[in-house]
Amino acid sequence: MELYVTSSEKSHFLDRVILKYSSFTKLIRVVAYILRFVRKIRIQKCPTNLVDRYQQRLQFREEIQSYETKKEISNKSIMASLNIILDSKGILRVGRLGNANLQFDQKNPIILNKSHLSSLIIENVHKITLHGGNKLMESMIRGITGLLD
Repeated sequence: MELYVTSSEKSHFLDRVILKYSSFTKLIRVVAYILRFVRKIRIQKCPTNLVDRYQQRLQFREEIQSYETKKEISNKSIMASLNIILDSKGILRVGRLGNANLQFDQKNPIILNKSHLSSLIIENVHKITLHGGNKLMESMIRGITGLLD
């Protein structure tokens, strides 16, 4: 006897891929393989940007819609007090330090909420910094993303 379970809600392939891997490096490698296949069909994207943008679309759907339609973000939103920008790749960033002499990613870190992806990024930075201390980890993560509670 075979049992089939179906869901009325369609899940995106990235849901399954993100939850399947426990290493950010491995996750990005797998997404890169997927994108190489997609590239053969003439679509080109960076695996990190694809994963970040997808995660943001899940977590900040209302905020992105408000930003795209030039409406004010709800005061109940955690991002109401932030100066957010949407970059050319469709990724939400904190629009701070506009005149600073820093690289774009450091001036405008990517916004991510607590999630499995955020945990993978933190774990990856921990490995890259050779298990560095709190200040080093915090500095590296702030340069990459703006993690929200």
